[in-house]
Amino acid sequence: MPPQTRSYDLPPGVEAVPIVPTGHLPLLSSDEAARLTPMPWSLVGVRDDGATIAISVDASTRVPKGARVAETLDDVTVTVYGTAPPDGLGVAVARHVFTNIALPHPLGSRRLRGC
Repeated sequence: MPPQTRSYDLPPGVEAVPIVPTGHLPLLSSDEAARLTPMPWSLVGVRDDGATIAISVDASTRVPKGARVAETLDDVTVTVYGTAPPDGLGVAVARHVFTNIALPHPLGSRRLRGC
């Protein structure tokens, strides 16, 4: 699956800047994930090897801590988990974290679910 791209109508004189996620969210055990809360995320792209996805995580009300990946022959389901911010308060504006997740096996032609 090639990286997903979206085209937007930008105001005159404004240039699009590509987002290059850095870092990786660790894969969590089921015990670790049980203590955390699922978080919304969206796909930014799939690396050429198909084994790493770049995502945007809505970190307005949670701090991302890791992910779980469940695979079948037809699907790959990714769930991102996080905790409440240290101060206990979210932010009034959207805040996104761009990061990578290493899949156990390349995505190939399987559907990506969870976003």
